[in-house]
Amino acid sequence: MLQLPGCLLSIAVNSADENNKGVPAYIRIDSAKVVETRNDGWLRNHPVPSRKGTTIQVIPKDLAYFNDTIKITEVKNAYNISARVYRKKHRIEFLVRDKDTKQPLNDMTIVLGGDKAFTLEGYTDEKQLMEKTDQTGKAYFTFENVSVNNYTFIFRSFYATDYIPVAVNLSNEESKDFKKYIVELEKGSSISGMVTLDGQPVRNAKVYIDASQQATGMSNTPKNTTTATTTTPSITTMNATATTSPALSSNMAAIVAGITTPTPATMDMALISAYTDEQGRYTLRGVPVNNSTIDVLATLDAEFTVTGDSKKAAITDKKAENVNLALTKYNDMYINNLYGFPISIERIERIDANTAKVTGLVHWGAGISEFRVLDAYKQLRVEGVTFKAETVDGKKVGVATDQSIQMQGVTGLKLGYNIGNRGYNVMLKKSSTQINATPVPLTIERVDSKGAISGNMYIIDNSFNYTASYLNFSGNTKTDDTRNNFHFATIGSDGKVNNVIQTIISPLTEKETAAVQTFDNANTQANSGTNATSPQSGSGAPESIRS
Repeated sequence: MLQLPGCLLSIAVNSADENNKGVPAYIRIDSAKVVETRNDGWLRNHPVPSRKGTTIQVIPKDLAYFNDTIKITEVKNAYNISARVYRKKHRIEFLVRDKDTKQPLNDMTIVLGGDKAFTLEGYTDEKQLMEKTDQTGKAYFTFENVSVNNYTFIFRSFYATDYIPVAVNLSNEESKDFKKYIVELEKGSSISGMVTLDGQPVRNAKVYIDASQQATGMSNTPKNTTTATTTTPSITTMNATATTSPALSSNMAAIVAGITTPTPATMDMALISAYTDEQGRYTLRGVPVNNSTIDVLATLDAEFTVTGDSKKAAITDKKAENVNLALTKYNDMYINNLYGFPISIERIERIDANTAKVTGLVHWGAGISEFRVLDAYKQLRVEGVTFKAETVDGKKVGVATDQSIQMQGVTGLKLGYNIGNRGYNVMLKKSSTQINATPVPLTIERVDSKGAISGNMYIIDNSFNYTASYLNFSGNTKTDDTRNNFHFATIGSDGKVNNVIQTIISPLTEKETAAVQTFDNANTQANSGTNATSPQSGSGAPESIRS
């Protein structure tokens, strides 16, 4: 190929994400051999063909950057080019707007994941990504690839709005530009009332909806129930059902066609809760039910045992008022944990002065784990657990009598696992040797006086960046056989392989947790009485053991 004398290329390769930092790269002109830049990204006075259409390929030495291609569009004697290369990141732009008016929604909180440290103020831990929409209704997420391309984003408002909190599942690849998604939210119903403790208004009581219940009396439409084990799009990764009213929540978080088509989203009742103010008043907002009756519950974490309460809320024209709940002290013994996991008591059945059966929610997100907890806002309920009184440090404390307890309706939990700079979505299920067997609920077990959630763990979501023909984590959908998946296992001191993994362990023993005087949640409930819809594991754990 002939080249005119003096036709030279000088190119500087810089990072578009890191203040134009120089990036060393290989440069290829058309199909010629590659040449290297200096360590500062510069290549000077390199001869190039003097013609239109010449292609300059920029190949960063660091594989964390995208390659770039530049075409010469006009003939010159010299070319001075600045090539800006982008790091391989997920770049996501959300536009959040009202489903009916199409107007943008400001100050909507969007959280990637649904991890455990999510409080009323919208605070998350430093590892969790959270953004708020601006006045144009837009929010932007930029984060490094962790080998996972399937994500769940939770959308909610921490202010007094009636928008239904939802979660959106989507698949997103790394890209140079922002991939755009439009999420439309709609307004739900509100439930309000008062919570009392032994007849007196009480502050900081948690009011919420039973996530496993099925709403009744839907107007003009049959019930619409989604479960985690079907192919129906749902954020739920366990078998607790979430029933929604088609009159309110069809296309609840619609991703507008023409921009992208990720997995459709549904709501989850566990995203809806509120805390009482100093007068004991509360308002649950964004309830995705209308002209129907649902169960509302209240609990209180305190330095003494409190029995929760539940009431039927009859919602008409998107409103239910005076749904009042009455909590009572339980004086026979102090019960605040199950195997070291904090528990909020919904109901106590007294057997005698030293025995009681307890139903409540386990704050499993407070546990210690090598795995990232992705669904800590999920309600993990245990029912009818027998507690016997024991004396601990001179105090009458209730201790569970059984060595293991089933979690009602929970057959699987989605977790995250990092290996170096690579991350994977994983699923925890109870071990089963039978193909197509009925899913078995997970259990919480007592292990050396601590609680543990164990099971069979395997990788999901095709987390590797390889062609699906090489690696496929979907299993056999006809038989629900997971034996073809990549499973986790440990090797014991005897050399035997054990595929039952202890994923989440309580941070303290049950007797150590019983010594904690109170679940101190005052600091994380400054916005009590709003439509704060915090997950159960944020402000509900004792301050001394909060993860």
